[in-house]
Amino acid sequence: MSRSNRSLPQKSDKTDPFEERVDNLFEELAFAVGNDRPSILLSPYASEYIRAEVELTLEKRLRGIGQQIIRVTVDEERFDIPLFLSNHPERQKAVFSLSGLSRGGGRQGANAYRALNIRRELLVDNCLRTLFWVNPAESVELSHHAPDFWAFRHRVIEFDALADLERLPLPIKGNLACKQVPVDPFGFDLEISRFKRSFAALTAEEADQEERFMILSELADLYREKGEYNRSIRHSLKGLRLLPGNASGWTNLGWTYVLQGRAESARLAFKKALKNSSSYSPAWTGLGEAYRGLGRAIAALEASRKATVLNPTASEPWLRLADLSIDLGLWDEARSACVSGIRIAPSHPGFWFLLARLFHLEQQFADAIINYKKSIDLDPNNICARISLAACHYRLGEASLAEEQLHLIQPQVEKSPAYLQAAYEAVYGNIPAAVKWLAAALEQGQLDLSRLFRDPNFDLIREDVRFKNLWS
Repeated sequence: MSRSNRSLPQKSDKTDPFEERVDNLFEELAFAVGNDRPSILLSPYASEYIRAEVELTLEKRLRGIGQQIIRVTVDEERFDIPLFLSNHPERQKAVFSLSGLSRGGGRQGANAYRALNIRRELLVDNCLRTLFWVNPAESVELSHHAPDFWAFRHRVIEFDALADLERLPLPIKGNLACKQVPVDPFGFDLEISRFKRSFAALTAEEADQEERFMILSELADLYREKGEYNRSIRHSLKGLRLLPGNASGWTNLGWTYVLQGRAESARLAFKKALKNSSSYSPAWTGLGEAYRGLGRAIAALEASRKATVLNPTASEPWLRLADLSIDLGLWDEARSACVSGIRIAPSHPGFWFLLARLFHLEQQFADAIINYKKSIDLDPNNICARISLAACHYRLGEASLAEEQLHLIQPQVEKSPAYLQAAYEAVYGNIPAAVKWLAAALEQGQLDLSRLFRDPNFDLIREDVRFKNLWS
């Protein structure tokens, strides 16, 4: 490598504003293209969606100087990146965006790192323009297994600051929202009548406030499960007038507000719970959901993490943290949360579903299928899991297995919300029907565009003009 290349700046731009860091990446690449020089850039990152946003922005700007972005995902077969890129037919007209170094295989997963260390000169000799994306774990492994390459780089521009997450619009509903729970109104009504009789008897006998509070809380829970949120709220507030310092009462009220879509009211309720009991983990879990509804990504993440710290043996905080982390593109944290949750509650279908969704997003379809099946074994009524399972079978060319799943759930899908019907039709490849149901789901507020962009069940139709016209 020439002395001039070695003397290029090797600083971190982590503290710069997001747009300025994207500008820095483009300027480095444009300079290399204009002067026919190589460029080896590293970008540590945390969120897959932030990475995708940067790539999309660069792609549009590079087109203006006659360059394209070629995305390369490392795997066990394509681990020798310098050799692969030096033989690429488009290398003179492209910037290579590379990710997945940890999947290069070999002992301790080090094959890709070692290839970079040994063959780094090929990147310079062939005048390659490269952008290496490394997650936090890969940053450590790269410096350990490829120290010469680490010193060889031209510049480091980071996108792993928490502040970057505020750029991500959070979906109105998370990945767990697609689960359809059968409702038995008759069974709820019987329970409600029983508690009302108990409450009337206690009132007549002038029972103490705690007993009244407990019955009112049970009634509030039943009305919430039944979907009668206003009645649930009235009973919660009636109980809290008796025991205004009860943290669980405020937390239950907060969850009803969450389900009703009243995120700010939910936030205030959870805050009141924490004012009375600052270490009450369920209130921190709920506060995370409230911040999520308000689009405050960092606050949602901090509250969700706090809940797992305060009660690491409870499954619900881990489930919510995993779900939120997927929507923020923090896939390593999501996977860790799923693993922690499975250790605590191995029979909870939600953890297996989220783990499958992670593999699905990473296009590791065989692993996704294994985990979707595990989730379905534990919860056969999860229509979304079956639709996603079918999508993965299609991606592996297993059409008969995919159609078997879709035929099995067709009667339930016809009675499901528009969003699930859209996903079903998209996986089937019926684009006109999928678009029709998506338009209805958007109009009814069942989803927003951020969720639509991130749902892998729509990958098979994502490039179709009719799909794109939904938001154009």
